[in-house]
Parts: sequence; structure tokens; C-alpha cells
Amino acid sequence: FRCADVAAFLRHLLRHLRGHVFVLWDNAGIHRGKDVKRVRWRYRRRLHVVPLPAYAPELNPDEGVWGHAKRALSNGGMMNADVLGREVRRVMHHLRRSPRLIRGFIRHSGLPLFLR
Repeated sequence: FRCADVAAFLRHLLRHLRGHVFVLWDNAGIHRGKDVKRVRWRYRRRLHVVPLPAYAPELNPDEGVWGHAKRALSNGGMMNADVLGREVRRVMHHLRRSPRLIRGFIRHSGLPLFLR
């Protein structure tokens, strides 16, 4: 991903979500580029960025997502990249439909209460 991709993703979120949007992210270079800064400035009243510490995977809810996905995909004996792709999409689709599981990842991360 590049900075322009992150900016496009933020614009997409803001077009499709009403009200305030909270984004949790680390301090990666693609989060600090000019394109992202422009989007953040333009939507400063709705878009709220919550930075994570420099290296704290235990505070990052997506670590729970990836851990869950790895467990679901392990020992699957994927025959080729197409099969692996289908299985990854299946696992991610299941997660998308499981808000309780996602909330569990957030709770486990110890993030502030307003995100629970």
C-alpha cells in the first residue's frame, strides 16, 4: 500500500459512514504522507485518528484478527494460490459477520472504553 491508497480508503470510509469516524493506526509512513494529511484536514471535524504506540502489538486489535485467521487457515493443505485466496476471503467474510468476535479483539487489546 501507498499513502495515496490510505487516503483513498479514508475517503471511501467517510463517504459510506455517517457521523464521526475513528481510525486506529500506527505511525507508519503511509499514514503520514501529504495525501493523508489533506484528507485528515478536510474531514477534521468527523475523522478522528487514534495513534497506537510505536510497537505494541498487544494493543492492536488487528493482531486478534490475524491470529484468528491464521488459526482458521492453519493446516488447511491449500493446493494453490486460488484455493488459499478463497479460504482467506471465507474467513474474512465470517469475521465481517461476527461483530461480537470483533468487539472481543478490541476488548482484549485494552483500548480506551469509548471504542468498546
